[in-house]
Amino acid sequence: MNTGFKKITSVLSIALVILMALSAIPFNAKLAVIPAITASAQEDEPLLTLEVLSDTHVGSDDTLSLFKDGVNKINAQETHADGVIVAGDITNSGWESEYRDFYETLLKIEDSKLITANGNHDYGQTKPREEHRPVAIKYRNQSLGVESEKDYYSTEVKGYKVVVLGDEGSAPNSASISDEQIAFLDSELAQGAKDGKPCFVICHWPLKGTHGEALLWPIIPGGSVKAATTRKLKQVMGKYDNVFYISGHLHAGLNGPIARLFNMSCVQVKNGINCINVPSFGKGNRFGVTAKGTGMRFTLTEDKLLIEGRNYLTGEWYGKYTYELGVKSFTPPAADDPQPGDSPVAPLPDDNTDLTEPADTKPEIIPDGIDPAA
Repeated sequence: MNTGFKKITSVLSIALVILMALSAIPFNAKLAVIPAITASAQEDEPLLTLEVLSDTHVGSDDTLSLFKDGVNKINAQETHADGVIVAGDITNSGWESEYRDFYETLLKIEDSKLITANGNHDYGQTKPREEHRPVAIKYRNQSLGVESEKDYYSTEVKGYKVVVLGDEGSAPNSASISDEQIAFLDSELAQGAKDGKPCFVICHWPLKGTHGEALLWPIIPGGSVKAATTRKLKQVMGKYDNVFYISGHLHAGLNGPIARLFNMSCVQVKNGINCINVPSFGKGNRFGVTAKGTGMRFTLTEDKLLIEGRNYLTGEWYGKYTYELGVKSFTPPAADDPQPGDSPVAPLPDDNTDLTEPADTKPEIIPDGIDPAA
């Protein structure tokens, strides 16, 4: 019986390795997701552009150096995006020094609205997590001008609503999202998605049953938002047109058509919900395109959201890894409509909290199953 189980495990492991290799086969995005659209991004007038990163993990290995290099590359672009989003695990262990390094670097980005979400590593992956949470919120608020003591908040980029969701629980990897937070999302979308106007929802964790999380996180719990919460989120987001749910966490990389056969694509529509899973910037990826520095450039036009894979360290555009999500008809805001500007950014907090990383000891890290180097 034990020998038979080992054989089955070996076969499954080999099959998963083959699948991961095949998933990197590139493809033309226009055949990949949602309706056939013939116009190219160059032919459409961009309404909104976003640089989208995730899992920078500042504080681990050379991740701070990589992040600084990526920020320099973003600033060196001839045209700057309207917004820059980092979708969670911005730090590796949630230490005070890591937050300071991350936000000092992020705030060097020029001419873009800056938006961050917190992930499982940002609330510690160390015990007790409740000591890390207020530090995460403090740095977010003082660095970005956010006025919320909650794990979640909303903002706008060029008049388009961005709702950031967060974990309110204590489990090492899982996301606990309260009914109060879901009601907040509903209220924000009711306002921001009026008349079909596109909205973006940022949550570090993917929805249950998307992007192959069941295969990528087969043993350790917490690869996605819980099933019951996923149903509630889908119910809320499904009420509105043109809502885009953006996650990270999986370190799954950019991938191609083979991945779609196994429900593992990084861009997909599930039950009418547009789902986008962003690769890991700082730690690399174990699936699809594995390179560090990988992220996505979003370009919103009147008929689609174009998603282009790119590497922010090398400057390379992954031309074979582009994706399109259809946008239902809506009326874009007029160019002369008043738009909220970036809030004045307060100085970063002094290093006077009691959450400074010990100089001679390493924090106890709870394995989360997604570090390629682990």
